[in-house]
Amino acid sequence: MAELTKQQADRLAVTSEMNLRYAYFQADIEFSASGIEREVFRRTPVLDFTFCLLLAAQHVKASEEGTISFTENDMTIKIEPAGETEMSGDRRLAVVRSWDPRVGECTMSELIQGVALFAESGMADILARYPAFEQNPTRSKLEQLRAAL
Repeated sequence: MAELTKQQADRLAVTSEMNLRYAYFQADIEFSASGIEREVFRRTPVLDFTFCLLLAAQHVKASEEGTISFTENDMTIKIEPAGETEMSGDRRLAVVRSWDPRVGECTMSELIQGVALFAESGMADILARYPAFEQNPTRSKLEQLRAAL
């Protein structure tokens, strides 16, 4: 994860959600699903990606399409119910990337587990490096979204 400037670090507890989503905490993010190759998104804003993942997972849980978008370009990843529910009751999902015709897949439980892990580990890494993030209201908002999974 890219280090913050001194000015960013000094304002971390009070900076806006928009600043946190788009100007802080850029990192290389790996993404994968069954049937598609693992991808690495370079220097992606971690908190914006986290918000997109959490909101997409909520939509998919409600049997709607969830979309992950990127701030720096017009690429999208759509996650949508697909096929039949497995014997275990776990719903199958399609993972459709706007730049590649190949469709990946996962189950609802795999999606929820992966999103929760990404959100938890990302925030834990930020808090370990920058304890002032604990005081920012955006952290609480992300925690509430993660807890709602």
